[in-house]
Amino acid sequence: MFKLSMKNRRKLVKASKQPYAVSLGAAVGIFWNFIPSLGVGPVLSMVAAKLLKASGITAVAANLATGVFIPLFYTLNYMTGRVLFGHRPTSADVQSELGASLEQSIHNAGNIVEEPGRFFSLYKLQSVSESFILGSVVNAVLAAILVYIIMYLVLANIKTKGKKEKKVN
Repeated sequence: MFKLSMKNRRKLVKASKQPYAVSLGAAVGIFWNFIPSLGVGPVLSMVAAKLLKASGITAVAANLATGVFIPLFYTLNYMTGRVLFGHRPTSADVQSELGASLEQSIHNAGNIVEEPGRFFSLYKLQSVSESFILGSVVNAVLAAILVYIIMYLVLANIKTKGKKEKKVN
């Protein structure tokens, strides 16, 4: 598939010595990108990771690395919540919601840099619907579980390969 340099392979093997902590850290970081956290997702990721004895650095890195997908995550949250409340969205609904979400995100990108306090305040929570809240909790849990399983399997596999390489040498 692709080859890793020796330096990167050593880093992965070192990280894989604690696959539980690293995997859980990544899952926590992803979790907080599905939940509206008013701009403090990285801090919440670090705190939650430390409480769960996970890797705080991995949690913050995963949170920041997937932050660009927040408009997509929030649209998915809204649509998931609507489905769980019994509304069956059409493809036109999904397309219009996703398009509006991405357009608003792109439009607001410059404004967030100029006036960040305006976008990360408590009054924004008033416009959040029950559908969105339910969808965000469901999606956050599902995404965290999926990321944990994938990361754990990858890191455990690297750890096993690292042990085999040491025995050969």
